[in-house]
Amino acid sequence: MKKQNSLFAFALLFSLWGLGQTAMAQKARKEVSRAQAKTLMLKQQKATPSDLKRFRDEPIPGGMARIILEAHDVWGDGSGYQMLLDADHTAYGNEIPLTTPLGNTLTVDCDIPATLYAPFEFKVPADADPSCTPEHQVVDGVACIDLPAGVYDYVVVNPTPSLCIVIPGIFGQEDDTFGDDFRFEAGKIYHFLVAFHDGGTFSTTGDYVTLTVTDGTPLHPVQNLKGTAEGQKVTLKWDSPTSGKSTIVLNESFDKENLPEGWSMIDADGDGHNWMSTIGVYNTLPHSGAGAMFSKSWTSKPDLTPDNYLVTPRFTVPIHGELTYWVSTQEEWVNENYGVFLSVSGNQVANFTEKLFEENLSNGKPFTMRQKRENAPKLPAPYRKRSIDLSAYAGQEVYLAFRHFNSEGVFRFYLDDVTVSDGEVSEEFTYTVYRDGTKIKEGLTATLFEENGVSVGTHEYCVEVQYVGGVSPKECVDITVSSQSLNPVTGLTATQDGMDAVLRWGAPVAKDEVVLLSESFDTGKMPEGWTTIDSDGDGHAWDPAFLFDFGGQGHNGSIGLISSASYIYYVGILTPDNYLISPELSLINGGTLSFWVCAQDIGHPAEHYAVYASTGGNAVEDFTILLLEETIENKTVQSMRKSSELRSQTPWKEKTVTLPVGTKYVAFRHFDCSDMYRLCIDDVEVSCKEDEIPYTYTIYRNGTEIASVVTETTYRDMNLVPDTYTYGVKVVYPNGESSVEEATLTITSLSETVTTRPYTLAVHENQITVTCKGEVRIYDINGRLVATGIDVVKYTTQNGVYVIRIIVNGKTYVEKVIL
Repeated sequence: MKKQNSLFAFALLFSLWGLGQTAMAQKARKEVSRAQAKTLMLKQQKATPSDLKRFRDEPIPGGMARIILEAHDVWGDGSGYQMLLDADHTAYGNEIPLTTPLGNTLTVDCDIPATLYAPFEFKVPADADPSCTPEHQVVDGVACIDLPAGVYDYVVVNPTPSLCIVIPGIFGQEDDTFGDDFRFEAGKIYHFLVAFHDGGTFSTTGDYVTLTVTDGTPLHPVQNLKGTAEGQKVTLKWDSPTSGKSTIVLNESFDKENLPEGWSMIDADGDGHNWMSTIGVYNTLPHSGAGAMFSKSWTSKPDLTPDNYLVTPRFTVPIHGELTYWVSTQEEWVNENYGVFLSVSGNQVANFTEKLFEENLSNGKPFTMRQKRENAPKLPAPYRKRSIDLSAYAGQEVYLAFRHFNSEGVFRFYLDDVTVSDGEVSEEFTYTVYRDGTKIKEGLTATLFEENGVSVGTHEYCVEVQYVGGVSPKECVDITVSSQSLNPVTGLTATQDGMDAVLRWGAPVAKDEVVLLSESFDTGKMPEGWTTIDSDGDGHAWDPAFLFDFGGQGHNGSIGLISSASYIYYVGILTPDNYLISPELSLINGGTLSFWVCAQDIGHPAEHYAVYASTGGNAVEDFTILLLEETIENKTVQSMRKSSELRSQTPWKEKTVTLPVGTKYVAFRHFDCSDMYRLCIDDVEVSCKEDEIPYTYTIYRNGTEIASVVTETTYRDMNLVPDTYTYGVKVVYPNGESSVEEATLTITSLSETVTTRPYTLAVHENQITVTCKGEVRIYDINGRLVATGIDVVKYTTQNGVYVIRIIVNGKTYVEKVIL
């Protein structure tokens, strides 16, 4: 039901036709006099529209649409607006009441269940709460979200104190309050504006919603994507996106001794100890630059119980707002407690009612550090980075407070490098590559990608840019891998033997190495076909998600690798015996294995490993063929073990080993070491010569397949009738097919066979001489053409079997010579 002025309320009571409806109308009625309506209309005309430029200019992530809800104290009573969106688009007519000429309400009163908004996957503001007096609504300003493009049901609502949640709308007028199966398109901005209209009569006065749709600014994609195919190797090249630097709204590194302008401090516990700069203070250390801020929970005399607030200046949260900062403690992560709080009103303690984050920087050890602190002072523990998503407050002006509290008698809590930015357009990004819709590589930092062993056919390759806050639209290119790149048969001949056709050919000529397995471990999950065995049974095996959890780099700067631990922080010393096993291979004639390896901690590099091959199964006892065994660096650098999981690696080294004939599985074994850190493996590749790849032949007659999975280099097509036939032979590889080589043969009846042949054939010692009025072709036993000519052909041979094909007046004659 819409809000009503007094005239509308009077008419409405006479229009309703049920006691229940009449009761609801009376309960939901909100009277607005004619004078008030005029005042509201005048106020709206003078209101300053919100600046939407930042929402329109900020790039929209790929596949997303942007929703903006704007209102300016429409009813003059402090009530605001929310927008509810249902991705299943089933809410209209159910949770969302159908539109009626008399308006609607979402609830009948203010007795509202907390689950009322549960059917709606998206809300504006993002944390809109169901209440007549909600904490999160748009009263005078804007709120914005990005949501996946698609079809939704939606409704705009007006929670009204002491009344109910009202749905806007002017009597009998259509507007954009409701959406039934409404499609939000990717890359577009949908601006919903709630306004008040004084139409001069009760039926044309009230609030209504208008919608304006414009094109947004997408996240910048790659530029100039190009692709080429050379054989079965595909190469992609592109230029970096044209995106600029991040939008920074707050950036403070505390590099001056005085408190930065606009910042403030509150000593809420009143003990006289508050936040202070590290500049000039003994035994302190900033994360970067000249200074940081710290708060104490202990001094040389009494223990302290701090409750100290460090408060930012007021700022407007960007649409994809993100807070990042760095924290440390004087002792190594022992029981300092802090939290991050937000205020949308003032910068005093009572205003910070919204807690964004709280943590206790504990390493799980009992607190017994005072003796060490007094006798052996040391620099702070390594800083750790923290990030908090602020996008739920996009468009709002806020304060943030860093609160050091719930700590006693520990030492110091440090804070440095506080930044609020729009994470959507960070300069930091990586590339993700897709083939035919399937992700095949991510975490790339280079503008080049190569893939070997691509199957024959046309493939769509796409590249997208992965930003901190989202992804760009994909740029795509079609690349055709031709069957001409897979070697065909050689020297195909077709000869008549009785009423049979006999085909002979040579095997395809091998050229380059062919990659059968290529794995870069870039997804954070165990790749398909790969398995692990925790042979020592300690519950810790090879882990493909290590860098995804703690950051860092694999080989070539990628975000992925796979690792096995000999020490885990919070767990302790391990003595691993872990197997990483490849998918099943089929190396009939052997092949080559290459991979990259390093130790994760340059201070503890003595990781020991071996590589094995199996020609049978993939259990531990099957790996009996030792290919390589070594220790990364057979020494231990004397360095304090860091508490952080991320440490400097030893240099990556490439290893290459020969795989024996019949290899079915390869295993990487991490063993015979302890108390180091992690062994890392990346970019594993198995290849073999093209002639070592198993293949078969397929035979065609006049374009129709007549035989397949042929392994010999000869084929007999029996009991033919006289006619002319075109035969074809194709090589079928595991990863594609060659072109079809063809030969034509005319089969004649036995009665038509001439007794006097129109040619002479002479063999003297090792020289074959053919004389005729036509064409002569001589093939060796492997089907290779060794001599050809017209009329007279002489060929000096080695001992062996030769087939001579003579064509005179369109007829083919075949002779066999054995020397």
